[in-house]
Amino acid sequence: MDDAAFEIAATAARLAVEEGLAFGPAKHRALKALGMPTRTALPSNELVESQVRDYIALFCAETQPGELLALRKLARLWMRRLMAFRPHLGGAVWQGWATRTSDIDLALFCDDPKSAEIALINQNQRYEVQT
Repeated sequence: MDDAAFEIAATAARLAVEEGLAFGPAKHRALKALGMPTRTALPSNELVESQVRDYIALFCAETQPGELLALRKLARLWMRRLMAFRPHLGGAVWQGWATRTSDIDLALFCDDPKSAEIALINQNQRYEVQT
């Protein structure tokens, strides 16, 4: 394994856990933090996820299981509220390495995407639209 890739992955993992960054932005911030050129090859998401799990085991072993449980309970609540839109859980909460800084990623599926947006707006909820 390339030492630079490992160092970038470890730094990105710390940023993902401590700041809740997604892997892409975490890798780019890691490059900057490590003073590496922007053209440096980035590690795979699999390597970053492995480093996230190692980081959690070392530094968050006592708190992360409870944080994950709380996020999963909240995700279940929202999945019930949004049942009409066939929600699917993804991201760190689904994969089991979420911490208090992690977002809950719910994918909604419906014939009219605006109907899901209107439902969220009516509930005064913050959301991001992705396709």
